[in-house]
Amino acid sequence: MLTQFFVASSVLCITAFQLVVFPTGGIRPIGMSAFLASEMLQLGMYCYFGDKIMTESEAVGTSAYSSPWYEGSLELKRSVRIIMTRSQRPSKVTMGKFMPLSLATFASILRGSYTYFTLLNEFND
Repeated sequence: MLTQFFVASSVLCITAFQLVVFPTGGIRPIGMSAFLASEMLQLGMYCYFGDKIMTESEAVGTSAYSSPWYEGSLELKRSVRIIMTRSQRPSKVTMGKFMPLSLATFASILRGSYTYFTLLNEFND
């Protein structure tokens, strides 16, 4: 998955560069724009749902604490305590144990792609 994100970042950069530097008439720019949008959507979906997993796993401890656990048996109290302890560290999906998939990661990937795009554009001028 880590390789996929690096390749996708490069593809975003190169596709945007081709759209700007090699403007051609016809249908090619429309196809390239659609490809660029679909690549961003693919990355965005991975990152969105990774962020959603982190958010929901953080809410587990709060939900367990909000339940009437204090009225339950000793076994239930122990189980809720284990759940609350475990939920202190949220579950997350990572890119090759390198970085978590989150909306912040998505923004970072887009920033990196734009930086490379700007660099390529400066070298082209």
